[in-house]
Amino acid sequence: MKQQTINATTAESSFPLWATNNLTKIGELRSLYFISFLTFLSACSFENNSPCILQATYDSGPSSSFNFRKDGTFEWTNGSGMGISQDEGSYTINDNLITLNKVGFDKVVKSKHLKITSKLPWSQNTSNSYVVQVNDKGELVDSIFIFRVYIDKRNQLTN
Repeated sequence: MKQQTINATTAESSFPLWATNNLTKIGELRSLYFISFLTFLSACSFENNSPCILQATYDSGPSSSFNFRKDGTFEWTNGSGMGISQDEGSYTINDNLITLNKVGFDKVVKSKHLKITSKLPWSQNTSNSYVVQVNDKGELVDSIFIFRVYIDKRNQLTN
């Protein structure tokens, strides 16, 4: 079997275009799986024993996630291939309106008011639930960062 030596400066040009594109796609998939894994690990962090009652994630581009716990605390996680940032705070919930004690996480969260809804700004009702940012009047603040709800155990708040 003949062994081939590849020069690092010409390696890209020595691979066929289809192979280079597939390697790029594999790298992108690995990054996506890594970010998803980090988000999964951070969901309802082991540092706080309070159970997660609501988890919502924005998964287009950098993965951003809210994890709301039964004890009235939340964890914000924002991850990308460059690393993750986390922040914590407290919240109150009244029906479908969540009020955070602070905002400004990674310039993504612009309002301390979040609304749980099945309506998206660009479509009718869906079968999924979403968390959107609203102002004091309940009007949409940001139509880009919409978080899909993956865990919803709010009924456990009364227990």
